[in-house]
Amino acid sequence: MAAYLVTGVNRGIGCALVESLLARGHSVFGPRTQELADFEPDDFLDLLNANVVGPWRVLCGFCKGLVKRASQGRVLMIWSGMGRFSSSSQGAPAYRASKAALNKLVQTFAHDLKRDGIAIVACHPGWVRTDMGRAGTLIDAKVSADGLIQLAEDLPL
Repeated sequence: MAAYLVTGVNRGIGCALVESLLARGHSVFGPRTQELADFEPDDFLDLLNANVVGPWRVLCGFCKGLVKRASQGRVLMIWSGMGRFSSSSQGAPAYRASKAALNKLVQTFAHDLKRDGIAIVACHPGWVRTDMGRAGTLIDAKVSADGLIQLAEDLPL
């Protein structure tokens, strides 16, 4: 079985990911992160720290040890369609920019991690019914988590 690092595990998709991974017999490292509920939407530097620099630090810390020693190192970074360059939608500019930056970071790290046998991908979980979701969400957290796990299990270097 593979070893997974999952961040943001206190609710929603992260929690469902951990539960599904454990049920499939995988090892899970689930570090707790601080709540983002107190961040102001226009506090761009804090948002970049949370959505880009934070995942970068966690990735660097874990890839030097636990994930690197795993037989099938897999890293999933939760992305959002709101960071897509091909979309011209509006609102939440700082959040959108942070998710676009995360996507580029993952793309860059993929080349470096490949030589260590670690696969990494930025993945969109879908429009999931969570505390952050709104009316009209399409899928529940468990369905999203199961899809993300399948993606990780099938992920080539």
